[in-house]
Amino acid sequence: MQREGLTPRMDLFDWATKRDRTVSAPTPQNPCSTPADALPDEFHAVVDILHHHIGSRNAITALEIATAAELWPTCTPGTRARKIRSLIELHDNDLPFFVCGDSNGLYVAADADDVNHYFRNLTSRIRGIAAKHRARKRRALCDGFIYHGHGQWSDPESA
Repeated sequence: MQREGLTPRMDLFDWATKRDRTVSAPTPQNPCSTPADALPDEFHAVVDILHHHIGSRNAITALEIATAAELWPTCTPGTRARKIRSLIELHDNDLPFFVCGDSNGLYVAADADDVNHYFRNLTSRIRGIAAKHRARKRRALCDGFIYHGHGQWSDPESA
């Protein structure tokens, strides 16, 4: 649901005009933010593009962001997409809006439904990784590897 009186583009933060005020030095209200001049230029380019992709129906892939922003053109497509995702994760607290992601790409949350969808998707991925971890651990034990706890394994011959 959209909050009353706000349109998705009500420029969650009008990034073009409030860039320096939105991303500011840490304050008691926002102790995790980075000073605007300490953020890489790539960050500002990514935010400028994401600003126009509000709602899950307007998702954009990380590679499309890298291409639109003309970032790292000599890197492989997979590397470019990974760098975009890493940049967003690294500066998550500095983003002027909540960025969601799913199999369709990245987008700015337009409403609580987008945030709920994002967290359901994230929870599903966590469960999938946990199931894979359990299955691989069982397989390693079946193959004779010895588990010592805290992620430490040894070869069967070393026992």
